[in-house]
Amino acid sequence: YCKLKMAVYDADLVQPESLGASSKQDPITERRKLKSLSWYHPHLTRHQAECMLIDNAPEGTFLLRPHSQNTNNFSVSIKSAHSVLHVEVISHSDDKYSFGTHLFNGEEELVKHLEQERPVIGEDSGAMVTLRYPYSRDVPEPHLYMKVTHHAIDTEIMSSMDSMQISQVHRQLKQKSIKKILVVSSKEGYLTKEGYYVKSWKKRWFVLRNNKFMYYKSSRSESPIRTINMLEASEVEYDHSKGRENCFRIVLPWRTFYMYSSDPDSCKSWVDILRTKIAPPPTEEYPQQDSLDRSWFSLA
Repeated sequence: YCKLKMAVYDADLVQPESLGASSKQDPITERRKLKSLSWYHPHLTRHQAECMLIDNAPEGTFLLRPHSQNTNNFSVSIKSAHSVLHVEVISHSDDKYSFGTHLFNGEEELVKHLEQERPVIGEDSGAMVTLRYPYSRDVPEPHLYMKVTHHAIDTEIMSSMDSMQISQVHRQLKQKSIKKILVVSSKEGYLTKEGYYVKSWKKRWFVLRNNKFMYYKSSRSESPIRTINMLEASEVEYDHSKGRENCFRIVLPWRTFYMYSSDPDSCKSWVDILRTKIAPPPTEEYPQQDSLDRSWFSLA
């Protein structure tokens, strides 16, 4: 989850003195109200929220969904410029709720904050976004389907593979570890990276979109300096060889990248999410796993 270091309000929409107002509502009624919001998605997972928002919503779009681990809590998924942020809504025993750096007296106050006060949230990495557009769970869908007029087996491809090769492909596709490549997740923020030829350190804006890890000169740059395919990486590990705190490395066949973040929490979040992008290594059971074209699993 995104660990917020900042949570402010749109000054044009809300005055500071209104933030402390409390609302005395029956807890059961309030909980029902929260779950009946048009932008509450009761069966949505983090993976599905990423898929819905990453390419299908403008910056500032947000939705509420169940927490993936705690049934008493919720999660707010928010479309940022190039990624999706996930912020916990923590339920307390006194019917109060925490979101970001703020504590709210009941769900009604929380809903007002999210729907009307347009909070601006951010973290130390530099990722920042204003909540603007609730994403409704009820979206009209066109009932259009492809009319299939041709349906056959590619005999040319099948005939070029013997039964062992076909079985090998089937086994590889059934591996549970292959799911790692299909993880849909995103992240963005500033990291300081070591140069390749000149060993100086420069602050760059990094964006992780599926298996693509891109870095830009700044958050306002339109084109990346480089795009790293994380399916080629063999290791993402903490590094202490450079004498830098919160440093980690990404090992690829052609280069090892070194970079560090502003604090330990940010470093851990980058390492954790980048590790989910590494293709599973060959095993005794599947020694020729790399012979399978991994671009099949690449989510561009």
